[in-house]
Amino acid sequence: MNAIDAQRYWEVNDREGYMSSRMANDTTAAGKKPTKATASRWFNLMTTVAETSGDVWIHKDEDELWWMTSRNDAPSFEMKKEPIAREREVVICHKPCEHWSNKSKKGVPLRWNELHGRQLDSRSGRDIPVSGQPGLRRRHQKRYIRVSRD
Repeated sequence: MNAIDAQRYWEVNDREGYMSSRMANDTTAAGKKPTKATASRWFNLMTTVAETSGDVWIHKDEDELWWMTSRNDAPSFEMKKEPIAREREVVICHKPCEHWSNKSKKGVPLRWNELHGRQLDSRSGRDIPVSGQPGLRRRHQKRYIRVSRD
């Protein structure tokens, strides 16, 4: 999700323009001015969602684990009012994917509390960077991670 005025920089891959715009015109969910690193992460998030293909994305909802695989289809973009607190006009990226499932390929329900301790590794309550890719996180939104197959 990008603020409408930032989207034009993202569309032409102008990272520096995007970051300058975000640092001057936006605030974080905590109400603070974003740092250069934060603005860069925001740029990367839209890119990650738009370019994902064949990646497994995982979402934790209380004790349930849900997963899906992104498809190679082109992303679509929608302008709308931000669905959380600030209600800014934003551009949202939609990426086609296979259906979400909370079961393994063998049909076994996936539960967070049934993962082995090494898999949990104190990761509850925060995003999990996997294969060098940042998780997607924004206050008041659900959390997701992407598992790259590379």
